[in-house]
Amino acid sequence: MFKNNLVCGSAIAIMLLTNLAPMTQIKADAAALSQAGSKAINTVYDTQDDEGDDSFAEMDDESDGTTEISADGSTYGKIERKIITRNPDISVSLNYGIDGYAVYDSGSQVVLNVHTDVEFSGRVVLMPDYDEVYSDSATMKYSQEIDWGADSDNTVKFYVNELGYGRLLVQIEDEDGQVVYAESDQPSVSGYEMATTVGVLSDDRDSFENLEDARVRTQSDSVSVRKLNMQTDLFPDSLQGLEVVHYILIDKYDTSKLSEDQMEALQEWVFEGGTLILSLGKDADRVLGGFDSKFINYELNGSSSKNVTVWSDKGSSTEYKKVSVADISVYGAQVNDALGGVSVLDTGYGRVVVVPYSLVSKPVAGGSGELQLMEMILKAGYTDKINNLVQGSFYDNSTGYGIINAINTNRKKVVSPYIFIVILVVYLILCGPVTYVVLKKLRRREWMWITVPAWALVGTIAIYIVSTRYSVTRPLELTFESADISDNIMRQNVYTYIIGSKADSYSVDVNSEYDNVQVMDEYYGDATYSQSMNIERCASDDGITMKFDTHIPFGGISLQASSVTTNDIGRFDSSLKLYTDGIEGSVKNNTAYDMRDVVVMTDGYYYCLDSLPAGESMDINKLQNRKMTNGLSIDCMKNYYIYRFGSGYNYDDEADVMMSRNYYMLLKMGAYSSVPSGMGRIAVWATIDKEADISDGQSSEKYGNYVVYDIHPQDYEDLDGAYYSNIYTRDVNRFEQSDYDTDDLMMYSDQVDIDICFQNDDNITTVTRESSTKDESTANVIVKAYNFYTDNYDVIFVNGSQEIEGDRLAPYIENNEMRLRCISPHKGEDYTETYLPRISARGGGQ
Repeated sequence: MFKNNLVCGSAIAIMLLTNLAPMTQIKADAAALSQAGSKAINTVYDTQDDEGDDSFAEMDDESDGTTEISADGSTYGKIERKIITRNPDISVSLNYGIDGYAVYDSGSQVVLNVHTDVEFSGRVVLMPDYDEVYSDSATMKYSQEIDWGADSDNTVKFYVNELGYGRLLVQIEDEDGQVVYAESDQPSVSGYEMATTVGVLSDDRDSFENLEDARVRTQSDSVSVRKLNMQTDLFPDSLQGLEVVHYILIDKYDTSKLSEDQMEALQEWVFEGGTLILSLGKDADRVLGGFDSKFINYELNGSSSKNVTVWSDKGSSTEYKKVSVADISVYGAQVNDALGGVSVLDTGYGRVVVVPYSLVSKPVAGGSGELQLMEMILKAGYTDKINNLVQGSFYDNSTGYGIINAINTNRKKVVSPYIFIVILVVYLILCGPVTYVVLKKLRRREWMWITVPAWALVGTIAIYIVSTRYSVTRPLELTFESADISDNIMRQNVYTYIIGSKADSYSVDVNSEYDNVQVMDEYYGDATYSQSMNIERCASDDGITMKFDTHIPFGGISLQASSVTTNDIGRFDSSLKLYTDGIEGSVKNNTAYDMRDVVVMTDGYYYCLDSLPAGESMDINKLQNRKMTNGLSIDCMKNYYIYRFGSGYNYDDEADVMMSRNYYMLLKMGAYSSVPSGMGRIAVWATIDKEADISDGQSSEKYGNYVVYDIHPQDYEDLDGAYYSNIYTRDVNRFEQSDYDTDDLMMYSDQVDIDICFQNDDNITTVTRESSTKDESTANVIVKAYNFYTDNYDVIFVNGSQEIEGDRLAPYIENNEMRLRCISPHKGEDYTETYLPRISARGGGQ
C-alpha cells in the first residue's frame, strides 16, 4: 500500500542531521553492534584514521586496501575491490553481467555469493554507479531482505537498470539498519563496441571455441562476434540480466534444468528482440525439453543419420556426411533448405532459429565450411532489433510515448480555467458595481464594510466547492498498458506515472506479474533534478516494493515493466488479404471485451472503426482504406483525424489522446523485424475496458488505458517477386540517422542522400513515388537518382510521372545499389517540417 511516512522535524534538527559526519554514524553503529547480544556479527571499520577523517574516497589504493580480482568463473569480469567495513564473520564474492561482460548503459545482473559464520537477518543493499566523492548524489538503490543460517552459503541476485561507469556500493545491514559489512567495487564495464554478442549454453564449455573468428554480415558491413559462456546457476531469471546478449545458442544442453523464472526470462528476451538458436541433432529432446508448446509449437519424430548439404549465398555448396538430423516440424516457421532444413520463426521482435543438426557434431564442426556455416546461421537470425543495437543507435521511442499515454489517462481530470474566470468575473461584478448601486439606492453605503467581505467569503466557498471535485488527497497512479495477443503467449508492456499528492515518502507494492519493473527517470531526482528522490527497489518474499521521496507537491516517478503470460484475453480472428494498395477482408473480435477506436494498418494504408463489440466482425474494402501522410509521423493518420474531429483536431484533447496511442502503436509496429521482400505486415489494435495497473492493492486514485494488438507478416496477393513498400528500409546508413529520422523527417538539411542496397535476387524493375501530390509535407520534395552512366544526379519523377521502370530505370541501379538525393526547396526564412516522399520498389517475377 501507499504509505505516507510524514517526516516531521525542526530546522535545528535538520541542520544537526545534515552536518553529522558519516563516521560518527559508523561509531554509533559499532557501539550498537557491540551490545547486540549473542547473534551480533563482529564488525571492523577500516574507513577512519586516528584524525577522524570520514572521507574514505580521498584515500589512495595503497592506504585503503584496494585489490583487483576476477569475477567468479567469468571470462571478462574484472573488479577493483575496496573494503569499507570489514567483518570476520562474512565473506563476499561478486559476479556481474554475462560471463563478466556488461555494457555501461544496459541492464545487468549482479550476483553476490555470501558466506556467513553466524545466523543473520537483515538486508543486502546495492547501489550502482555510486560516486564516492558525492555520496549523496542522486542514484537508485536496490535492496533484498535476507534470513541466513549459521555457517551457510547464500546467493543474492540483483537486476539493475544499468551499471554506469561508477562504482558498486555493497552493504549488508542488520534488522536495525546498522551496516555490518560494506565494500565498494569498480567493475570492468564495456562502452559501445561494434560487435554482436552470442551467449553459449552447453554442457561442453569448450564448444564453439572458434566462434569469435566468425563475422556477422549486416546491411552495410560485417561485425565481429563476442562469445559469452552461460551457466545454469548464473543464467538470469529476469529480462534485464539478458540485455547485453544478442544471440543465445543452445547445444548439447538439457533446457529443463532452467527454472521456470529463467525460462520466462529467456522467452521474454526473444519477444523483445533476441535470437534463440537451438542446435538439435541427437540431443533434440534435451534441447527442446524446457520449452512450452505455446512458445515453440513443434512436432518431433526422433532423429536419423543423413547427409546435409549447405549452400552459400555465392552458390557454392558443402556436404556433411552422416550427420544426426532431428526430424522436426516447427509450426509457423519458414524453412531454409539452403541451410539444410533450418527453421526460422519470428516471435515478437525476436527470432527462433531451429537447426535440425548439432553445430558441434564432428561432421559439421570438423568440416571445412564450419565457420562459414556458423556465419550463415547467425545471419539467418539477424533481426532489425539486433542490427539497431549493434549499430549503437537503438532507442525504443515507444517507451516515451508509453508514459505520455499514461499521463493522458487523466487528461479529463483537469480543472477548466474558464470555471475560475467565470467565478472571478461574477465576484468582481457583485462585489463592485452591483453592491455599490444597490447600497447607494438603499442609502447604506457604509455597509460596504460588511458586504464586500461577505462576497469574498461567498466567492471563496464557490471556489472551494469547485476544487473539491478535482482535489487530490491520495497519490495518483496513471497507467498505460499494451498487450500483444497475436499468439497463445501474451506479452505485456506497462508504463506508469505515479504522482505524490504532497511532498512526502511513498512506497508502491508492485504486482507480482512484473518482476522486472524499472524506473525511467534518468537522474532519479524530482522535477528540478536538484534533490535525490531516494528511490529504492526492495525485494522480499512478499514481492517487490518501490520506495521514493517527493520534495515538491505532485512530484513523482515513471515506471515501466513487462511480462510474458498465458493469453487470457483472446485474439483477433482475421481473414484479411494484403495488397500493395490496401487491405481487404474481415476482422473478428474474438475476445470477451468490447473494443473501441479500432485500427487496421499496413505499410502506407489504414482503416479505422469507432467500435467493435465482443464476438462481432467488421468487413473492410480497399475503397474504405485511407492513405498515410506526413511520413511515419504522429500526424500520418491526418485524414482520419480531420474526419473524426474536424480541421482543428490539433487542439482537441480527445484527438490528442488518440494520436498518442496510435503513434505508440506505429512505433511498436516499426520495431518488428523487416519481413522478406514480397511480404508485408498487418497490424490491428484497439482499446478495451480492462484494468491497467502495475501496483498491487494500492490505496491510490487510479486511471488507466489498456490496448491490445496483433502484428503479423503476410504475403501480398497482387505480386510475385520482390516488393518494398518503403525503400528507405534498405538504406545502408539508415541507422545512423544523420539527415533524417525514423519518421522519415528531413531533420538537419534540405538535402538528404540515401544509399539503397537491394538484395541479390530482387531484380528491381519499377520504382514508384507513392506519396500523393496533395500531401503538403512531401509534395515539394524533388527526388534525384545517381546516374551510373553519366556520374550525375538526375530528376527521376518528371512531367507528372510517379513511376520509373525498365530502360529508364537501368542507369540508376548498379550491383543492386541505388543512390537517391531528396531536395526540399526552402520558402523564406521559416523552417517547415518536410518528410521524405514514400517510394516503393518492385522486382523479381512480376
